[in-house]
Amino acid sequence: MVNNFSDSSSSLTPAPSLSARSESMVSFNRSENPPTCCAMLCMLFSYVFCLKHMSLDARLKVLWFWLVFLPLTLGLVLRFHKYSTHSTTLSPSDMVKAQKISTTFCDGVSLESSSYAKISAYVFPDEPRINSTPTVYNISWNFTLYKGQNKTFHYHLLAGSSVSLTLCTNLVLHVYTIKSKKNMERLLETRQTWYVNTSFSLNMAECYTKVFSISETDDYYFIIWNNWLDPDVSMNLTLNRTLYQVNEKPVVRYSDSSKMFVPLNFHTSQTVVYALDSKGLLKATITTHCEPRNTVYIGLFLILPLVLGLIFSCIFRQIFQNRLETSRSSFSMNRRYSTTDMDMDHNMPLSSSSIPPPETLHPSLPQEINGNSSQEIAMQHDAANRDAAISGPPPSYESLFTENPNNELPSYQAATAQSQ
Repeated sequence: MVNNFSDSSSSLTPAPSLSARSESMVSFNRSENPPTCCAMLCMLFSYVFCLKHMSLDARLKVLWFWLVFLPLTLGLVLRFHKYSTHSTTLSPSDMVKAQKISTTFCDGVSLESSSYAKISAYVFPDEPRINSTPTVYNISWNFTLYKGQNKTFHYHLLAGSSVSLTLCTNLVLHVYTIKSKKNMERLLETRQTWYVNTSFSLNMAECYTKVFSISETDDYYFIIWNNWLDPDVSMNLTLNRTLYQVNEKPVVRYSDSSKMFVPLNFHTSQTVVYALDSKGLLKATITTHCEPRNTVYIGLFLILPLVLGLIFSCIFRQIFQNRLETSRSSFSMNRRYSTTDMDMDHNMPLSSSSIPPPETLHPSLPQEINGNSSQEIAMQHDAANRDAAISGPPPSYESLFTENPNNELPSYQAATAQSQ
């Protein structure tokens, strides 16, 4: 018997507690009610915008902060960085496509040149095409280059162009070619030849001709460098340059002027190209400025955030209310299913008390007396009382208290003796 008991007890598992049953009910409810799209969206916003464990008012404040901060920052970046003022230096006959321009955010382009040099502007309906037939420009110079000085020629050349450079000198010279404005700035800062594309040297009383082919549209610099005495230089520069096709019908041209405004249509693929007058021999700095399209900035970075803020505020309130109602219903359901027997007895009304009446109570009896159980003894005692009650009238006082005749109680006798 002992062995069997031990074996059976080893196979028993403890009954689940109230908390365990509650957790099981919660997991059961969760499995039955999978998260909706709104709940998943709210959870995503909670992790992205730090809305976890926040009240509704705090969530709305954080939401409005981001809806104001992000559009304002984006608008300022577009207005003063991406589509800001841009300056470039042009040589005669250069043609450059305007940079930092957008037809969506720019109402037009303002062009202004330094030293009152005349410029021309062209508006293309889309990306400008390059004319395959090159145009020839000849530049001849004679000058003296003093010791430690250099002479720089800068041109914006389109792909397909070529440059022929002929130099004659009576002393030693060095010639460098550099591609792109960034490399030129690095060369001036570091004085290192790492950023030089090609280079060659001329000895005394020597003429040298070199041809450069341009494969990419960019800025190109030709630098004549002198580190010894004061040579006399004779230079002949021939540009066989390709240009943008500006003679087509859809292209709109704006007359030569040192300052002009070029309007743009909204959200189109228009492109602005400007050129410096080829008749002059001096360089000029051209400044392009994007005139902001105020209606777009106000609509995108002011009205749209306000509308989104109102929409998301309503969504947040609805989600918060739905979550609150769901949590309340799940709590009441878990409370109802997880109530124990003790809770049931505790919640019973007072009228249905389970305490027996006093007349039914009996003194505790020993478990067994002479082989009879306490229940049997109680039953025999009740039967004897009933038989005595039925057999005759109730017993008199004298029969119960024989030591006090004449119905004189000890207390009565004591009171009589004290009065005497």
